[in-house]
Amino acid sequence: MAGDRRNDRNNGGEGPSNNGTGLSREDLMAIVTMVATTLQGLCHQKFQARIHEAEDSMQAQHLLIEPLMDEKDSLLQTIHDLQEANNAPAPFDGDWEEELEEEPEEIEDIPLGEGEIDDE
Repeated sequence: MAGDRRNDRNNGGEGPSNNGTGLSREDLMAIVTMVATTLQGLCHQKFQARIHEAEDSMQAQHLLIEPLMDEKDSLLQTIHDLQEANNAPAPFDGDWEEELEEEPEEIEDIPLGEGEIDDE
């Protein structure tokens, strides 16, 4: 019997296999390939569905954002018109002012005690 198993494994896929299914190695490999192909197709479909959902979500967000941007532009124009009518100074132009660099604090000369090394 042990010899039969060895012969089945080494028969190049020909004949019955001792895998408990009664199917040849070739048939099992065909089934495995078919299952793998099916799973790959299902994964691809799920991935495509997620992409479609993301695209729909982005489109919905765009439809919400566009009117808000138009409203913002309208409000900014109203503010600008009111400032001009009241001779107010020009509104903030969006350029950030440069921050002044603080001068580094000077290190006080600390007198060296006995036994300390002066690296200078």
